[in-house]
Amino acid sequence: MVIRVELSGRRGLRLFRVASLFSLGLTYDPCAMDFSESAVDAPLTPMERWFFGGLGNTTRYIFRMWLTSLLPALAISLVVALALEGHGEQLRFDGSAIFVLLALVVFSPVVETLLMGPVLWLIGLITKQWIPLAGGSAIAWALLHWALHPTWGLVVAWPFFVFSSVYLAWRPRGWMRAVLVTATVHALHNALPALSVLAM
Repeated sequence: MVIRVELSGRRGLRLFRVASLFSLGLTYDPCAMDFSESAVDAPLTPMERWFFGGLGNTTRYIFRMWLTSLLPALAISLVVALALEGHGEQLRFDGSAIFVLLALVVFSPVVETLLMGPVLWLIGLITKQWIPLAGGSAIAWALLHWALHPTWGLVVAWPFFVFSSVYLAWRPRGWMRAVLVTATVHALHNALPALSVLAM
């Protein structure tokens, strides 16, 4: 069985506008907390330092987070593919190759990052802890992707934990920087899957 996802440019543009307005309306949010070592009394754990340290070199940070999201996701995808071989439903995207590539590498990372702000804002009303914030966001995005395709929901949980952590790391430095850095990591992450989808 093949599940097709129809990509509509006009519908996508409306979603982009709504996400932008909603996210801009929450530029001051309770999740804009500084998790860096200079902002807390206790030393950062190695995992906290991995996500919230090294912000001075943006390029190196983006490259590090790209590998952090991509490599485990590839391993998870392989395990899921092997476990469901011959039984899973195949996901395909309708549309021209260029449109699918732009949707996955440009449109999707930007819109989902814009919507990530409000998601973290809501979770931030409940907890101010980094892992519950990023974990809650990852679960929310996994469920949304699960609705389109169950396997997709399993595979995106870890990447969205990383994307949410990136957003939280950069949010104290400004909403725009948080969106740009997070969307860039997301776009790089989606590049390889996008090429694999086009090759199917």
